[in-house]
Amino acid sequence: DLHSTSRRQRQMCIRDRSQTLNLSLKKNEAIKQSFLTKIRFQNITFSLLNNENDFTVRLLDETGKVMESARQDQLSYAQNQYEWKLNKVKNSGTYVIEIVNQKKDQKYKLPVYWTGNYDAYPNGCMYRSNKKIGKADLVFRVYQ
Repeated sequence: DLHSTSRRQRQMCIRDRSQTLNLSLKKNEAIKQSFLTKIRFQNITFSLLNNENDFTVRLLDETGKVMESARQDQLSYAQNQYEWKLNKVKNSGTYVIEIVNQKKDQKYKLPVYWTGNYDAYPNGCMYRSNKKIGKADLVFRVYQ
């Protein structure tokens, strides 16, 4: 068996606690997810349960400087998931994914881990307009 029982139980517990966060965002309002990665990466995937939104996604470094950005129509989309291939491979470190709304009052349906009293991803957090959203974390993945 590749994974211990406690790890499987923790994964099941986290998976069982994912839910959908419904937000209405004003023009230029953003959702952000900070994260720490120990791997190099060139791809980011994240989920949106509605694809009629008009947004820009940006990758920021730990100081808030924009490293790369892409419009929604520049991303691959399939089965409620956007895939973003970055121009350059990024090293391990601390980053922020920022989804910036581009039209007036759009509704977003974001799958999130939001457990209430357990932080599923303690090395990052989710923000709306620079205000932390409880212990919520955007469902996303970075990889080579």
